[in-house]
Amino acid sequence: MSIITDLSQIISACVFMGDATECAKHPSNDSKNMIKHAVINSVRANFVLHKKRYGQMILACDNSSWRYDVFPQYKHQRKLKRASDTSGIRWDFVNEVKDELISDLDKFFPFPVIKVKKAEGDDCIGVLTKLITKTSVVLGEVNMFDDVEPEEILLISSDKDNFQLHMLGKHVRQWSPMDKKLVKPDGSARNALIEKIVKGDPGDGILNIRSTDNMFVDGIRQKPISQKYLDLFFASKNPVDVCSTEEERVHYIRNEQLVSYDKIPKNIEESIISCYNDQVVKKNSKMGLMNYMVQNRMSTLLGQITDFYL
Repeated sequence: MSIITDLSQIISACVFMGDATECAKHPSNDSKNMIKHAVINSVRANFVLHKKRYGQMILACDNSSWRYDVFPQYKHQRKLKRASDTSGIRWDFVNEVKDELISDLDKFFPFPVIKVKKAEGDDCIGVLTKLITKTSVVLGEVNMFDDVEPEEILLISSDKDNFQLHMLGKHVRQWSPMDKKLVKPDGSARNALIEKIVKGDPGDGILNIRSTDNMFVDGIRQKPISQKYLDLFFASKNPVDVCSTEEERVHYIRNEQLVSYDKIPKNIEESIISCYNDQVVKKNSKMGLMNYMVQNRMSTLLGQITDFYL
């Protein structure tokens, strides 16, 4: 049983809420400790809520992305939004706190922390969900009908990119920390993935298959994808063959590489698995965690220290 958590989402949610937002605008050691406290408390709360059913928590971290090498315009919109941000949040400070926090979580807390060069948190989530499913099927016990039952996995992420992992089976569930409820695709998980490939993802700067590479960069409106055309992809056993032009086919293949977890480069996948194997056996001293909380003036969390353990 496992809880795989998108740590970047937890951090972002904390930075945009309450006291942590003000702290992100005014860099100082006190602000740093406040942000760390907010994030760690959110991790704690999610773990307490789900650990009885799903077991140990794994923290999936962002560390740049191999996708920029495939598509340089990847997440271009986010860069523009960050550059024009008028919120007053000091993103250089937030990134500094984030890096320190990941190191702290790795060193002092009893959670496997997965951070791999050029891998996003979603890559870690995709690779580990498939790995844990495969491992539990091989080693798992059979039920009264002689069917192997994979161990339950909970993904703590609001990201619809992870809907594709629901294709692995009902043992994969997804909890949105934003909405505080279980979420799943409106239709089939397969169709959710195909729709992402065909229609792209503006939030990540991925264009639909009918648009040229420079459209987001140049602020040009995308060519629309009709529902009727999208339904043809859903109905096809080999969706790429539905593309009406060679250019669309090229864009479909590129988008599939960017979106589908089955297309994560082998070296990235192997690095994630290697990191997980090292992390899952790590030992952290409870006394070390207590000292960390004392040094960082986290008295409330110190009183809840048992919450961080199974």
